Amino acid sequence: VQWAGDEGKDPDHTGFMVKILEGDVAEQKRAAQIDLKLAARSKGTMPDDPCLWGISLRQLQHFRALVYAAGGFRNKDGSFRDLNMYDLCTEFVKPYTVGSGVSLAVLYNKHMPRKGRLANVFVSHSWGESFLSFVSYLESGVGGQTPLTLDDVAWICTFSVCQNQTPEQIAAAISSPMDSPFAQVLAKVDEVAVTFNESVSLYSRVWCVYEAFLALEWGKLVRALGLPPRWGDVTAAVRDLPEEEWDRVIHEFCGKYPINVQEAQASLESDRKNIMEELAGEEDQVNERVNCLRMWALTDI
Repeated sequence: VQWAGDEGKDPDHTGFMVKILEGDVAEQKRAAQIDLKLAARSKGTMPDDPCLWGISLRQLQHFRALVYAAGGFRNKDGSFRDLNMYDLCTEFVKPYTVGSGVSLAVLYNKHMPRKGRLANVFVSHSWGESFLSFVSYLESGVGGQTPLTLDDVAWICTFSVCQNQTPEQIAAAISSPMDSPFAQVLAKVDEVAVTFNESVSLYSRVWCVYEAFLALEWGKLVRALGLPPRWGDVTAAVRDLPEEEWDRVIHEFCGKYPINVQEAQASLESDRKNIMEELAGEEDQVNERVNCLRMWALTDI
């Protein structure tokens, strides 16, 4: 456990304890029971239905254990290293799945009758966030947030999409946002988990904007998890106020720091252009919705 606060300290008592890493003994025992390298030796294929590219919470915990055992959370000098999802993908997801022809999620589940595991929760997240914090939010949430259960199967692009595809293959798969695997899965899952993080504003990324838009447009049950940027400012502002004042403070905060989806970016300019074309004329409605999601997360915290 560690404080979610100012460099591990919490002098003003505005933070709280967040579980970052389970006991290494328990996790390494689980890791020893699954040999991903052995599974990757037999080449497979991705199921045609992207909904079958799901990964369970227990499998995420297992992969965290593999990264831990490989020293992924330590720098060369032994200090703690907080891997983000970009680093995790480059250093662990791609090497574990190279030559397998499948994503990490499918590698875990290709022995299943349908060659994959059916996802029931779509997880919207930013690649710039901490992998450890991301998993901890899914495990335990923050404050009154509702975490995943061990029965949930999540669709998480870092793990569900085959990351060893060529740039051309990836571009072709998402050239039409509404026909992309993201939209296909969002159309079928029961609910969506939006995971905020302190490092990157979730809705500065255009795919996260699009995912939120589709989830709310299609009436999906949405749960907000994690810590939005500047969450400490809100908790500091309300800690001495009666609870009936909290909503007012949160609304004022969100009004002071509004999210503008027109400023959202993407790794590929073509993605940003295609998505903004689909959202054309509805920017104000999308802004209102994504700001509401942030308010939900802050209220639960």
